[in-house]
Amino acid sequence: MTFTPKVPDKYVLNKGCIFVFSTMSVRSIISKEHGSALSTVLVISTIILLLIGGIFLGIRVQMKFMQRDVNSTKALYQAEANIYKFLRKNTASVHEGIYKIDAENSLTVKPFGGFWDITSESSVSGRNRKVRVLTGDKSGGLYKSAVLLGDSTSNITLTGTTLLNGNIFTYGEGIRESGFKGIPFRGNFSGDQRHFDADTTFPEFSTEIFHLQFDQFKNIRSSPQIRRFMTNYRGEVTKNLKTGDTLYYEEDTEWIERNIVTMPMDLVIIVDGNFTINGNYTFKPFTKIIVSDTLLVGGSVTGKNILLYAGKSLQIGGGVSVSTQALSEGNIVVRDNAYLEYPSLVFSSQETYEGGAKEVINITGDAVIDGTVVYPFRPSGFTQEFLKVKIDTNAIVRGSIYNNGQTELSGKILGTAMTYQFYFYESPTTYVNWLKDVTIDVSQRPENFILPIGFTDSAKYTILDWYEISE
Repeated sequence: MTFTPKVPDKYVLNKGCIFVFSTMSVRSIISKEHGSALSTVLVISTIILLLIGGIFLGIRVQMKFMQRDVNSTKALYQAEANIYKFLRKNTASVHEGIYKIDAENSLTVKPFGGFWDITSESSVSGRNRKVRVLTGDKSGGLYKSAVLLGDSTSNITLTGTTLLNGNIFTYGEGIRESGFKGIPFRGNFSGDQRHFDADTTFPEFSTEIFHLQFDQFKNIRSSPQIRRFMTNYRGEVTKNLKTGDTLYYEEDTEWIERNIVTMPMDLVIIVDGNFTINGNYTFKPFTKIIVSDTLLVGGSVTGKNILLYAGKSLQIGGGVSVSTQALSEGNIVVRDNAYLEYPSLVFSSQETYEGGAKEVINITGDAVIDGTVVYPFRPSGFTQEFLKVKIDTNAIVRGSIYNNGQTELSGKILGTAMTYQFYFYESPTTYVNWLKDVTIDVSQRPENFILPIGFTDSAKYTILDWYEISE
């Protein structure tokens, strides 16, 4: 008799063995499997939610940074717009001070040499931006001519190898060509002869912006509080100077350093005495060097948009290469290979002769000035010989010259010569309003040349340099 076992529900054959499961065991396993799957699903869901949350958080942070950048850009545009609104609105006159643009925006205006230093600041949702510009007067009209002569007693005589390119405005008979001591005229004149009239006169130059600064410089030196800025620094390499620092010296001072020394922006140096800078110095924008007596700048000094002021005498020479507002209440000499880059200004307010050089402004050697030379005062008949503006044989002024006295021209003016008289002396004769062996060529001046403030009552203000100040 054979016995056959009964398999309850299901059998599994594996390697010749039979595994037997009861119905109850299978249900228990299935139940357990269902619980494990739920746990797995919950874990995976949690991970996915965390990932999605992280992604959304990252997007939110990124959007926050993007919005900050957007607000910063809006603030920058608003600061720029404030400047343009101000310049369009104030065409008659501008003075130092704080100007309201609207209920939320204002800007600050200060003089910087012959230009206005304008700072505009704006804020959008906590993001602040600041813009700083130098502003001058757009040249046009008469200032596109080659010569404007203020003397009505004689015409202009061209002789020697003089080259004159551009229109000429005079009160007298105009212009003529002549030989000189038996040598015929071998130069050239290309332009029109025009005359001043009731509506078109020799320009007047307002010195208000300069006297405002001269008074400020004197008040700074006489203020008792300036002594707290006294320093022992002598021009050596240093990392201790910061933007906006003030250095005060109450005695004659000399900086001589052959290593490269880079100064911070907005540095103010005040010397109650004489100051000599002769080394390898680089000055950053809006530096002011204020000296009560004589300022000598030489060596390899470089810089952009710096201001040099001397109470008695200012001399720039050597291999200096700077864009500067060179101001003095005495004489000014630019010599050697000095290069005053655009938009430089040379301005003297000397009104009396106290001995020494016979030139109130002397551009000599191989010096080059890209900008404007200004001597606005009319000397008397007794002092005009000692208060001349002289441009020597190899010197060049590329831009314009304004002189209410006599201009002794031997070199080149690549731009406009505005002068009361021309002058040169060749023994035994003085020649007034003669131009001999010189060049005046208005076409060689940059087209978008900008004048300093003071030439016109109704200025067409234009921006000549632009800085975005970091937050």
